[in-house]
Amino acid sequence: MHAKAALGRLLDELGDKRPAMVRGDSGYGNEGVLLELEGRKQAYLLRLRQTANVQRLVARQFARSDWSRADSKGCQMVEDQLQLQGWSRRRRVVILRQRIKGGIARERLWEYAVMVSDMAYPLEAVGQLYRDRAD
Repeated sequence: MHAKAALGRLLDELGDKRPAMVRGDSGYGNEGVLLELEGRKQAYLLRLRQTANVQRLVARQFARSDWSRADSKGCQMVEDQLQLQGWSRRRRVVILRQRIKGGIARERLWEYAVMVSDMAYPLEAVGQLYRDRAD
C-alpha cells in the first residue's frame, strides 16, 4: 500500500524524466500498483509472487511446444493471459523458465518466473529487460 503511494509521488516528481519502464520484484505485482501505473500510462514489467493461481498457470505451460529459443542466460519464454484474484481484468504475462544446474541429465528440471507486463516487447527481450532492473 505504501509502495503504491510512494511510486506515484516519485513518478510525479520525475515528470517528463520518468523512466520508459518500471521494473520490479514480486511485491509490486498487485492491483493497486498496476492500476497506478496503468492510470499514468507508465509501461511496466513486474514479477509475480508464486501464489497458487500463478503456480497453476505455470503447470498449464508444461506441455507447450512454442517456448522461445533460449536467450544468452538459457531462459526460454512463452506468454499467456492471466486474471488473478483481486485483479480487475486479464493482463499479459510472460512465463520464463531456466534449466536448473546440476539436474539429472535425463530429466528436465526448470525454475520458473512469471512477469506481468503491458509492453509489447518481443518475448526474447523480456528476460533481459527484467534482469536489467537494477541498472
